[in-house]
Amino acid sequence: MIDVLRHRAIAVLWMSVVFAVWCCGATRLMAQEERQQSETLFQWFKGWREYMLTSDMDSGCIAIPKQPWLVSLNFDIGGYLTGFRIAGMEIGDGTAVFRSTLCNRASVGAYYRGWGLSFGRSIIDGDASQFTFTSYGQTLGIDINYQHGTTMHCTITYRDDERNPISKETLGAEAGNASVLNINAYYVFNSRRFSYSAALGQSSMQMCDAGSFFLGLTYYASTLDISGSHLSNYLLSDRCDISTRQIALGVGYGYNHVSPDKRFLLHGSAMPMFMMPVYNSFHMTPLVNGVAEWNDEAQAYYNARYADMNDYTSHPQPSILMVLRAAVYWNITPVLVAGVTSLLTAYPSLSLDRFSSFGLQWSAFAYLGYRL
Repeated sequence: MIDVLRHRAIAVLWMSVVFAVWCCGATRLMAQEERQQSETLFQWFKGWREYMLTSDMDSGCIAIPKQPWLVSLNFDIGGYLTGFRIAGMEIGDGTAVFRSTLCNRASVGAYYRGWGLSFGRSIIDGDASQFTFTSYGQTLGIDINYQHGTTMHCTITYRDDERNPISKETLGAEAGNASVLNINAYYVFNSRRFSYSAALGQSSMQMCDAGSFFLGLTYYASTLDISGSHLSNYLLSDRCDISTRQIALGVGYGYNHVSPDKRFLLHGSAMPMFMMPVYNSFHMTPLVNGVAEWNDEAQAYYNARYADMNDYTSHPQPSILMVLRAAVYWNITPVLVAGVTSLLTAYPSLSLDRFSSFGLQWSAFAYLGYRL
């Protein structure tokens, strides 16, 4: 009986050893297959990106760097201005202009053949951050930019003869919790000789002077919470925030000028765009507890402004958007590059019968990159 149990125990032990060895081998084989699949996928992506960058390309005008990766240290500054006018009301009219403080952010980025990510934080305001995704090709490209935490200062100029004998007064206010999402896409017609990505992302290098017409598509979304500011008090509102969503489509022209030694590039482009707001909102909650005499006059005052804001949200009107870009880069060595890109976006007026808005945004982006 003891011998039988001993033999069974030995058999179970051997089966356990065999099963463990089999499991170890199967796990190693699966890991090897996964590595091979990952390598195959990366090889496919690598070949696809090189094809997208070199397909139908004039090698005398455009070159692809031998080093596929670019890592960079970046610093950008910028500013933002937006405002609206309320005019023609029975009680009065006013203008509010929001101006951001000088935005400054340090960031790091990593890019592979024009695909890349960067993330930055404000040097002064730690709550302000920026995230950017880019995909720049010879013919098609897109970049996605998200910013949060910009502080806005507001100047209000208004005339309100019935509620206030002062015909004009300027108030200062601050508004925080601002966020902006901007998506830009382009299609280059002369991608055989002109490289838009050389100016924007250095995924390729311009080797001769060339220009091209291109299509552009822009999506812009912003939200600004101004609760508790002087403007919200002026509107007799306890809670007040402004949101807008806009789509713009246009045709532009860009030109790249290259120095004789091929190390310097100057870029300039302009694109007028047709802009159509797809969504506007202006939320207001009556400031009942903050008004000493909430009477019929105050109620009419609030109702008049609320009606204009509701009109603004309900009847978005088309307008013209202008996008200007300039860039310069310097190939210090075959692997070390430096440059500055700048962007200016403006729409002069988005008007309704008694309400109009306007905006301006600018930025300058400096970088020092290393290819590997």
